[in-house]
Amino acid sequence: MSASDGLLEGPLLENIANNLSPGSRRRSRYERRQVLWDASSLKRARCCGRVLVDLEAGVRARLREGVAGWAGLQHCASVWVCPVCASRILVHRALEIGSVLQRAVEQGYALAFCTFTMRHRLGQDLALLWSGGQKAWQAAISGKYWQAAKALGVVGWVRVWEVGYGRHGWHVHVHFVLVLTPAAADRLDDIAGLMWERWDRSLRRQGLDSVRAAQDWHVVRGEQAADDLGGYLAKLANSTEGEGLGLELTHGMPGRAGAVVATRPTWAILDHLVLTGEAAALEAWHEWERVSKGKRQVGWSKGLREQFAPEVEELTDDEVVAEELGTAEDDVLHLDVHGWRALMRSPGRPLEVLELLEIGGVELATSALDQWGIRHDQANRGD
Repeated sequence: MSASDGLLEGPLLENIANNLSPGSRRRSRYERRQVLWDASSLKRARCCGRVLVDLEAGVRARLREGVAGWAGLQHCASVWVCPVCASRILVHRALEIGSVLQRAVEQGYALAFCTFTMRHRLGQDLALLWSGGQKAWQAAISGKYWQAAKALGVVGWVRVWEVGYGRHGWHVHVHFVLVLTPAAADRLDDIAGLMWERWDRSLRRQGLDSVRAAQDWHVVRGEQAADDLGGYLAKLANSTEGEGLGLELTHGMPGRAGAVVATRPTWAILDHLVLTGEAAALEAWHEWERVSKGKRQVGWSKGLREQFAPEVEELTDDEVVAEELGTAEDDVLHLDVHGWRALMRSPGRPLEVLELLEIGGVELATSALDQWGIRHDQANRGD
């Protein structure tokens, strides 16, 4: 029996992340990470944004072009578990994917946005479903069927795993974009159909299955791109085909319900844990942490990146989150280990300091620190 059984029997939190202002979305991410400091089974998540990298160096608050951030803190770099790290990683991956796909469009290639999913029911283990999906995906992109699809004009693919969570348990599915020759775009049903047959056959060998009606594939062209990619994602991408698809792919996790089957993002488990304190919510979250650990969210067909954007460096998730805001020249405040620990006695205050810096600058932030009795120094910016 899965830990998710019965967890969403009644109405829960609606997915409001996409309706929040940028500042509110950041606050939501920070508040969810605070839950991890106590609830996570992963040491790196419990330390993320909380523990200093160097006790002697302390931490610095930076302000660059109106945006504030902390430097000198540990980060878990988990795209699956940590809402703060995930946001940074996903933005970076969206730019990577968008760069490649936009180049493909500029060179006359077509793009097809596809989703393969599987049946799922309450009580199924996440590990079983995810492993089944991974094997089915490998079947879809290998063998004679895949060679036949390539012969029809498939140049390559980029894929992203998404996992939802709802009344029917875990919902594992894969989104992918096919880069196609113009002629192949007219035969997308044949190409995707061949891939789905392999996907479904693999699932059935594993005791799972899929339904043809639940799969989706369509060529993305012109104004249709804005409609398909939806809402604020299309606005962020300026409604361009390649960039928009990069955002659509990488914003499946975290922040929105699945497009094909109405499920909630896994962050809803954390929200439910905060609201109810139910043991089932904690068990489900720990199952999610255990199974997602080490999984790669984004994958590429061989040579696709190099063909269209060879100058775009591929960074690991750790390397992405290690890139802190600005440089030492942007330091405005310094807290030693004692000051930081005093600030952390109220876990929401580190974010509050950043918001004060953005609203009223150093003077407003230092005034609050003084009022709270937090030891601090103003950094020498050479002004």
